[in-house]
Amino acid sequence: MAKEKKLCAEELINPVRIRIIGYCRAHAPCTAKQIGSDLADVPQASLYRHIRRLLEMGILEIDHETPVRGLVERSYRLAAHAPGEGLSLEGRELLDLFYTLMLTLFGDFARYAERTEDPERDGVGFTTGIYRLTDAEGAAVAREIGAVLSRYLDREDAPGRRLRRITWITSPIGEEGSMEKSS
Repeated sequence: MAKEKKLCAEELINPVRIRIIGYCRAHAPCTAKQIGSDLADVPQASLYRHIRRLLEMGILEIDHETPVRGLVERSYRLAAHAPGEGLSLEGRELLDLFYTLMLTLFGDFARYAERTEDPERDGVGFTTGIYRLTDAEGAAVAREIGAVLSRYLDREDAPGRRLRRITWITSPIGEEGSMEKSS
């Protein structure tokens, strides 16, 4: 009998699980050992526990199994549906998920900054903008940005190619029409 695959916002909102999902999105199929090499700050027992729970939740699935010295090594990939699909978030859960995303971004950026690399050479940048858009215009912008980014998904490793995090967040600010006009 298959385990019930229930998505629970509280369980998904976890920085380690979000990092595992991100690694699998960029490297699938991947083994727990490969994930662990990228999440070296996570104890191995915790890593396996999070992977197991993501499997139970239906976020990850087993891509294939390979016999290795009398054991079976599993390779994982994201399930066919998007992570978080089926979740209906609002209020505090939505805020918690956003907070977890921000913590994850901060952690990734802090690890980068500690390596004392060259931000200009690496193309590091961040900005924010405020745009006056109808809901339909906002949806059109989202589709256009999604189309551009989708062209770069699932690229194979190649010389000179490195992982880059591109985060895009959109949300209304203030009350409708309350944005002050700049002079």
